[in-house]
Amino acid sequence: MSYLGYTKIISKYLYTIQNPFILEIGVDKGQTSLPLIHNLVMAKSNFKWIGVDVRCDDGFLNQLTQMNGVDVFLNEGNKAGCNAFYITANSLEVLPTYKSRGLKFDLVMIDGDHNYDTVKKEMSYLNDLTHSHSFVVCDDYEGKW
Repeated sequence: MSYLGYTKIISKYLYTIQNPFILEIGVDKGQTSLPLIHNLVMAKSNFKWIGVDVRCDDGFLNQLTQMNGVDVFLNEGNKAGCNAFYITANSLEVLPTYKSRGLKFDLVMIDGDHNYDTVKKEMSYLNDLTHSHSFVVCDDYEGKW
């Protein structure tokens, strides 16, 4: 599942923020990431997007690296000037790191494991990773797992 039906609404919210900082847990094939990042580039937004997924989708990565206005950081290398960070990792491993670094996100989209216990743990970090105005969206966490 993705947030395709919400991309315009989410984009409009991010346009109101000077330098929006986005965390997307569960990138999959980039169904949400690609239109969202495209909208931010077209709006000439000075954004940073971090996508975390347990697997790297080569098709998504190829599309992302072909976009004008997007400089991608993939797990390693020079971070200077990057506005899109595609991290292959378990969210429960990186969220404590983001918390310890004091990162604060304006938008958090949780659509990874679809397991209630995992989502509950991910959400336990939200007070430390968000502002009072941050927007948080969660997707189907009551599945068979």
